[in-house]
Amino acid sequence: SLPHSLYVMSSSQAESQSICPASGPPRIRQLPESVVNKIAAGEVIQRPFNAVKELIENSLDAGSTLIQIILREGGLKLIQVQDNGHGIQPDDLPILCERFTTSKLKRFEDLSHLATFGFRGEALASLSYVSRLTVTTRPADQPFAFKMDYREGKPLASARPCAGNPGTNITAEDLFFNVPVRREALRSPREEFSRVSEVVSKYSLHFSGKCGFFLRSLDKRSGTAGPVGSSGDFRTAADWSRQDVVRALFGQRTADDLIPVSSCQSFEAEPTRLAIQQLGLRFDALLTNPNKITSAGLPSVQLVLFVNDRLIECSVIKHAIEAAYAAILPQHVDSLYASARVEPSGTRSSTNFSVLNLRASSLFVYLGLQLPPDTLDVNVHPTKAEVHFLHEDAVVAGLREAFIKSLLVSSGSKNVLMRSLRLSPDKPSPKISCLDVLSKPSIRASSTPAASRPQDMVRTDVRTQRLEAFLHGGPLQAPVSFVDLTPKRSPSPDIESDSEEPPSSRRPGSRSSLQLDLIVL
Repeated sequence: SLPHSLYVMSSSQAESQSICPASGPPRIRQLPESVVNKIAAGEVIQRPFNAVKELIENSLDAGSTLIQIILREGGLKLIQVQDNGHGIQPDDLPILCERFTTSKLKRFEDLSHLATFGFRGEALASLSYVSRLTVTTRPADQPFAFKMDYREGKPLASARPCAGNPGTNITAEDLFFNVPVRREALRSPREEFSRVSEVVSKYSLHFSGKCGFFLRSLDKRSGTAGPVGSSGDFRTAADWSRQDVVRALFGQRTADDLIPVSSCQSFEAEPTRLAIQQLGLRFDALLTNPNKITSAGLPSVQLVLFVNDRLIECSVIKHAIEAAYAAILPQHVDSLYASARVEPSGTRSSTNFSVLNLRASSLFVYLGLQLPPDTLDVNVHPTKAEVHFLHEDAVVAGLREAFIKSLLVSSGSKNVLMRSLRLSPDKPSPKISCLDVLSKPSIRASSTPAASRPQDMVRTDVRTQRLEAFLHGGPLQAPVSFVDLTPKRSPSPDIESDSEEPPSSRRPGSRSSLQLDLIVL
């Protein structure tokens, strides 16, 4: 007979056979709770800026008017977020970092009229599974603060009293210390700091007048100097207006080039009136003045979008804004939008501190939407970066028509864009602009001026009258009153001015090689 040892199977062998039997499908088993929590944490906290975003939203839910963020190694080594909100009750600290614990939601039906950022109770729990988390909080009615450390959703010890200011201070150290693959992938502290600064800048722009922000990196050369302060510090005050924040982020010239648009304005377009009056749409926007953008480059929309105070991304709304600009910019720009390269979410080409790497041809757009909460579904994305809302087509159409009207009004008749068009491929010659033509009765070689006939001043058929007649022999003596052609100095080499040079300094060109300035209204 065979030895008894041959019949004895180790526990690991038995387990492997039960999981992967020789025949039949593998058995289904329930994952351990620790594995489930770590998987969920990886979805919510993907990078340091995700953690900072969740903590900022918790602070805003607490009614904070000042939020301070301190980073080390771009947040990989240290993330500290301190606010002056209402704090956390000491009795709630033991369950603070457990999953699905929240003070903002009681029933599923509450999602239909949600007025807070948080509702799942996963942010702090996820952060405690991928970092060493410490919470210090002091409610306004307490004489001192309480401090507690957490690992994997549970406190390491009971809360201990300590000194502290009213509000909450959350510290996360060694982010992804127990997820080596994720930690190895995030190897650039400067890039992570840049992503965090972008998020903080966007929130400071949207919540201007309500909350101030302060961001500091404890690393040397973590980024360029911020709008206020030095050494990478960024600071805004709670009483700053939105224009003040834009001025601090992008400079005075960019702030002056923005057009404010609001749903409080009067709109005649039917889609806009329908969205505002019947769908409850409310919006505030800042659009780049189209007169300040040259069509020679590719205008790429740099959109900062908030829907019901949530920072989200929405390609449909972005395309509507692009369509609004394409409707008033030169027609060939419309085709360029289709080939525009869209950067992935959160990517940056440099480590500049500002919210976006703006170029002269960039279309910076801020848009804050407010929709009825019962028409909004916020529970569609792990990081809450997307939302779904009812009547999307009608809302987007209303926004597009409102933006088209505002851009047309701002680009009115006083400022025009001029592009040069060659009529002959011959050797270059001095340009003859519309200013030269309008300022002289005739530029015909003959010294005897031709008689002016009103019927010749309008070109109605290409077969009876050529365009060159208006430049070399046509009697153009009628004034043009719908445009102001006053020469202005160009503020930037990338932005074309309204007039190239005074008419007196220009010389008529030859008939074989000519350039015509086209006026794009």
